[in-house]
Amino acid sequence: ALRMPRAREVRRASMCALVWIALGIALHRFLESALSFRGWDAYLYAASLSLAVTAWGFSPVAPFLALHNPSRFRFPVGSWAVLAASAVLAIVFPYMIGGADWSGFLEGVVTLLVWAAISICLFRLRPARRDYSVAAVVGVLFVSAIAYKGLEASAIFWSKPLGSTDDEISLALEAYAGHDASFQLAHRILGSGRSEVCGDLCRILREYTNIRDTRARTDVKLVERIGEFPEPAPNIFVFVIDSMRPDYLGAYNPRATYTPNLDALARDSVVFHRAFTQYAGTSLSEPAIWSGALMLHAHYVQPFSRLNSLDRLVHAGHYRTVISWDEVLSLILPAESVDVKLDTDKSFWQQFELGDTLRQAEAALDSNPDPSRPIFFYAQPKNVHQFARNNVPSPTSQHWQSPVGLNARITYEVHWVDARFGEFFAYLKQRGLYDSSIIIVTSDHGDATGEFGRTSHSTSIWPEIMHVPLIIHLPAPMREHLLYDDSRISTLTDITPTLYYLLGQRPITQNPIYGRPLFAETKEELDRYRPKDLLLASDARAVYGILSADGRYLYTTYDSPAQSYLFDLANDPNAERNILTPAVKQRYDEEIIKHLQLVGDFYGYKPGVGSLLASAK
Repeated sequence: ALRMPRAREVRRASMCALVWIALGIALHRFLESALSFRGWDAYLYAASLSLAVTAWGFSPVAPFLALHNPSRFRFPVGSWAVLAASAVLAIVFPYMIGGADWSGFLEGVVTLLVWAAISICLFRLRPARRDYSVAAVVGVLFVSAIAYKGLEASAIFWSKPLGSTDDEISLALEAYAGHDASFQLAHRILGSGRSEVCGDLCRILREYTNIRDTRARTDVKLVERIGEFPEPAPNIFVFVIDSMRPDYLGAYNPRATYTPNLDALARDSVVFHRAFTQYAGTSLSEPAIWSGALMLHAHYVQPFSRLNSLDRLVHAGHYRTVISWDEVLSLILPAESVDVKLDTDKSFWQQFELGDTLRQAEAALDSNPDPSRPIFFYAQPKNVHQFARNNVPSPTSQHWQSPVGLNARITYEVHWVDARFGEFFAYLKQRGLYDSSIIIVTSDHGDATGEFGRTSHSTSIWPEIMHVPLIIHLPAPMREHLLYDDSRISTLTDITPTLYYLLGQRPITQNPIYGRPLFAETKEELDRYRPKDLLLASDARAVYGILSADGRYLYTTYDSPAQSYLFDLANDPNAERNILTPAVKQRYDEEIIKHLQLVGDFYGYKPGVGSLLASAK
């Protein structure tokens, strides 16, 4: 009678110990990867935290696992119902959450809860008369681990359909994990995900990421002095369509047959085919457009007026500013510097919709109190963004048919945007403004939509995120005596220097962190502004990259989990085959650090100190 309770307690203690050890290993891996926390201190911290979590976790779960009176706690109907509900939730949750799960966090949490619910239900439904010894349980776990690791080690032999090298197989599994949250969680818990020792590199990357309380030490000055403007100065219309990829426009992709108005604009304009954003999210990309320079990884350097080259230019030219007052510009532009603010009726940034913005813009242009002043218009509508929330009719209600291979939601949204552009361009032509205006259409970044097992933006660097459209329409008299090379690498930070050049503000200062003009009057002058390697950055994480060899090679390195990639985009445009070697990785890592130090030095930022102005306060 005394031996049975003891056996139950031993089994329960053994189960707790197994959970404690597994959780401790997982926590130590996380601390090492995410925080570069290593050594005995890290082991002790992971062991202590996992013990506390295990003890707490077994308290609410213990009644469901009680062994002394199985019949009291077993409700087969309820268990089967929970099992069925868990299975349904696992299937439908990805569709319910859609694009709202920015980083996969919600899906990961739900996956853990589903695992826990299914495990408890199966435990309660097991044969009541069958108990297993501790040795049997440990033995099964040990054999399973050996079998799994054996399959993993021999993957090169049995997984030929996934790739011919370990890296190709690993990338294929990572791509599949992007579609299957349960597989992704198991893949990483079992230590099978791509990971590497990051150490000092990760520490340095993190020191230059998400910097707080930064103060500008110097001004961004694209020209030595702003001089006279041409008479009459052209109107300027800048459209930054949030998250719009170039392959969803007919000017870049013949399969995109649903953008006739933007295609017509492209035929009247210069289309830059190799344009890139240097930042994978809006919060850094949009300020970089206004600055015309690389940014500190901060939201945002203050006072931003010291960096704001575009605002300085339009006010020096006495432009009437008509601006969609979005969530970023409201933080970096002085409210009193804007003549007309559009979209102030929007409560959330997801509601910024091009059609509504342009209706407000037309009203503002029609009521212009001083027609002698040129117009500067800027908008960044969210129609194409994965989180867009507006009153646009749904694709289903319009019986939308998307071209094969392109995301149906995005093609519909881009088509809607194109139709609104058609209406606005017709408005400009009726008022004689189209031919005499500079019109720029671009995007702050692209989006990964799952076709390669990658989703979202902001937290990762891939070709489909960093490649953006860039279409620049110039008045005919301005264009006829300018040279350009639409096949060269261009960036969003080139937009403002280009506007300076077009408005007669020359020469543009050559500085490694500044953009460059995309037009010039002579080939020699254009060649002086030839771009070098581009530093790329995530918007929210310590993720950086280098685009080198005139855009042929894309190198990226991540801090957590630590992993690095090199892709030859000339032969692998979708970045599916990693060709990185340790020697090449070291060279690229050193180049990224030099770029970060260069940007930090310009703004007066030193890791651990902040800007000189901030440290003096």
